[in-house]
Amino acid sequence: EIKGLHCKIYFNEKEAIISSMNLLLSSDTSSLDIALKTTNEEEYQSILNFYKRYISKEFEEYNKIINETKILEGNIIHNIRTIVTKQKGYHVGGIRDIFFAEDSLIVTAHYSTYRFIIKKINDNNHLFCITQLTQHESENIESNIKQFFKDIDMDFSWENNSTGLSVFQGIFRQKVDSSNLQDLQVNEKDLIVKTVLTFIGCSEAYIDIINSNDNEVYSQRVALMRYSPYSS
Repeated sequence: EIKGLHCKIYFNEKEAIISSMNLLLSSDTSSLDIALKTTNEEEYQSILNFYKRYISKEFEEYNKIINETKILEGNIIHNIRTIVTKQKGYHVGGIRDIFFAEDSLIVTAHYSTYRFIIKKINDNNHLFCITQLTQHESENIESNIKQFFKDIDMDFSWENNSTGLSVFQGIFRQKVDSSNLQDLQVNEKDLIVKTVLTFIGCSEAYIDIINSNDNEVYSQRVALMRYSPYSS
């Protein structure tokens, strides 16, 4: 077992590739990866057996879960996409990607990736809104938070993590009856969608302005976008 191992398997009927590379343009242009390709029948069979033993059953179970939640997932995701399409100025850059990871909604916008989850505080459900800030952004957030986040009723906190970045978190003060973003109460759907988009919009506006006049700190933000703990 290799701690933190992160690799992919690509294969067809005769060839197999094991690599650290994602099939993304950013991986091709912005990262250094290594791969092993084999056409050797014994090596190929060994890789295929590994897939059948450790991956295929898990993948089938994953697809089952995805299919069961597809309708529920579509509700909030569809609502967010609809609002963003109709109101292009809702926040900088629009939505690049949106998906569920277990109980969390993950949204990638222009400047950052955001995680949303409903958790309990003192037996009440609250919406948690989370993203990451660079050192420069976190150093300036306290003096700017009232200006950029005045339209959202949240308690905010931020702290450094092991990577030297800051985890920036907003907790929506209003309690909600919904316990899971994939199964929202009908009467709360609009409120939660609005809160999600407002948090993204305020964060994106802050990141845009605070980095606009400094190429070095803007480069830190670009580098952060290449490393996201919430990537799909």
